[in-house]
Amino acid sequence: MENKLSFEIPFAGFAGTTFINCFNSAFIFMEDINLGGTDYECAKNDGKPCNSCGNCANGGSTPAAVVEKYFFLFDTVCGRSSLRCRYGGGMTEAQKNICETDFYDGGTEGNIDFLFGFAGYDYKKINDSAYFMNEIIRAVGNDRPVIARLNGGGEAFRVITGYDGESLISPDYANAQRRPEKNPDVDEIETLYIFGEKIKRNILF
Repeated sequence: MENKLSFEIPFAGFAGTTFINCFNSAFIFMEDINLGGTDYECAKNDGKPCNSCGNCANGGSTPAAVVEKYFFLFDTVCGRSSLRCRYGGGMTEAQKNICETDFYDGGTEGNIDFLFGFAGYDYKKINDSAYFMNEIIRAVGNDRPVIARLNGGGEAFRVITGYDGESLISPDYANAQRRPEKNPDVDEIETLYIFGEKIKRNILF
């Protein structure tokens, strides 16, 4: 049995599949944010490599431009965008509070909790692999994408937007750096983060 979301949200081109990038696109889907028009010339849309023409950002009302605005909101408000690497390569104390392993991932549990709350959503965290498929089936059935942390750390986050039997379905990670070449397997998942209900106290969105 197959069930999948109509998830056509691009990803920000400033990172790979970090938590912040995956959260950003999932949030835009959840909020049904208008991504603007697509009537602009784009080499990537024609199957060619990006030539940095900038057309996707002109006017601020294209899918790429909208996604980038929200990406930088989340990246900034959690402090990730203000981090600076040490010359020696070690992690600063601020970085340890925001990033799990990769300088860009933003995937510490405290930061994940903060971003869900800032965006105005309750969420559920699932660590027991025995419940992964049932939770994914339930979330997709409720029109909610799932963010998964895979084993291995770094940019090991994915968005799950459906399933076909025991196989998982992910979106096209359009624009993201180092785009994953395949859908994740259930046995690669370490943790699931599932959007819950809107938090009534939220005043930002």
